[in-house]
Amino acid sequence: SNAAATDLGTGLSGTQWTNGVWNGPDGVLPNGLFDPATMPGGVYVYAVPAIALCQDASTVVNVSLTTGPSATWTPPAPMCANAIPVDLTSSVTGAPGGSWSGPGINATAHEFAPQSVVVTGNSSTFTVTYSVTANGCTASADGEITVLQTPVANAGVDSVICGTEFTLNANAPIGTGTWSGNMGATFSNQNASDATVQGPTHGIYHFQWNVVNGTCSATDEVQVIFHLPEELTEVNAGADQVQEVATSAELQGIATGATATWWALVSGAGDLVSPGDLSTGVNNLANGENLFVLGARVGNCPARTDTVMITVRGLFIPTGFSPDSDGVNDRYVVRGLEGMAPASLDVFDRWGSVVYHAANYANTWDGHGDHGEVLPDGTYFGVLKIGDKDSWNGAITIKR
Repeated sequence: SNAAATDLGTGLSGTQWTNGVWNGPDGVLPNGLFDPATMPGGVYVYAVPAIALCQDASTVVNVSLTTGPSATWTPPAPMCANAIPVDLTSSVTGAPGGSWSGPGINATAHEFAPQSVVVTGNSSTFTVTYSVTANGCTASADGEITVLQTPVANAGVDSVICGTEFTLNANAPIGTGTWSGNMGATFSNQNASDATVQGPTHGIYHFQWNVVNGTCSATDEVQVIFHLPEELTEVNAGADQVQEVATSAELQGIATGATATWWALVSGAGDLVSPGDLSTGVNNLANGENLFVLGARVGNCPARTDTVMITVRGLFIPTGFSPDSDGVNDRYVVRGLEGMAPASLDVFDRWGSVVYHAANYANTWDGHGDHGEVLPDGTYFGVLKIGDKDSWNGAITIKR
C-alpha cells in the first residue's frame, strides 16, 4: 500500500491498443496508472471497443494490496556535541526492527553519536533515515537531529590588583555568557566577556563565567583579590644599631598588613641571609655605617619603606689608663676585643722585661704585674696579638 504508482498494462501480454480503457472499483484509471496509496485493491478491467469486423475485447487484472510498514519516528531533542550516543530505537513510532543511516550513526547501527559529527556555528542539523521492511514492502522516513555546539567557558587569569575595580577578560562565548559573583560585587554588563566589576571593598572575590548554548552549558571561575593601600598600616625597620667590631647582626622588621616584604642594602656592606623575611641575619658588615631598607607592599599597591642603620665601630686600643680605683678607667680596655679571636697581651718595662702577660686577654689588666705588685706610673711598651694574624704594639701609659 505504500508502493509507488504502477502501470497495470505492464501485467498484460500482447499489444495495448491506444483506445483501450482501464476501469476499476472507483471508475476509469487515467493512463492505466494504479496508485496504491489512494486506490483500493480489487478487479481492474482493460477493455478495447470493437473495430470494424472485430468484436469488443477485454481482460481482467486482480490487484491485491498488502499493508506496508510504517517508518515513522520522532527525532530526539537537540543535544550537545559532547553528549553520549543516543539510542534511536525508542524514538520509532512505526514498525520496529528497521535500520538507520546517515551522519552520526555509529557502529551499533541504532545509535546517533553527536561527538562524531562536525558542528559549525552554534548548531548544525543532520538528516537521518529510518528504513523498515515487512511483508515484502519497505518504508523509510527522514528526520532531522540538531546538535548544539559545546560551549567553552574561560573566565580569565586570576589577578591581584590595587583598588576595587577590575576589567574581566573571559572568552567570547558560543551562545550566551553571564557573569555572577559574591560579596555584593556589581558588573557594568553582566553578559559582556570584558565587563568591569566593582567590589564594595578589599578582599578575595570569585566570579563565575557561565556560558549557555541551548541546553548545553559550561562554567569557569576567576579569583580577583582587591587590595587597598591603607591595609598596610605600619612599616618599621627597627631601631638603629651600634656595635663594636662584630660584622654580623640581626634585623627585625614590622610590616603589618603586608603581602610581600623585602630587605635591601642601601649603602655600606652586608650580605642578607633571608632578604624576603621580616627577620633576617646580615653578615660581612663593613666598619662604619651600613644602611638597610625594609620594603613592604600589599598586593600590587605602591610600596612603603623604612630604613635602619647598623654602625660597626672598629677596634680601639687605648694608649693609657688610670688604675686608681676610682671606678673610672681603672682597667686597660681594648674596645671591640670581645668580638674578635682570642688575643694575648704582653707588657714590657723600660728595660724590656715582661711585667704583665695574658694569653687570652679579656680587658682585665688593672695596673698590677704578674706577681701582684703595683706597677709604678710611667710608660710601658705593649704588644697585642689577635689570633694568628693581627698584632699591635705601642706605648701604654699608667697614670694614677
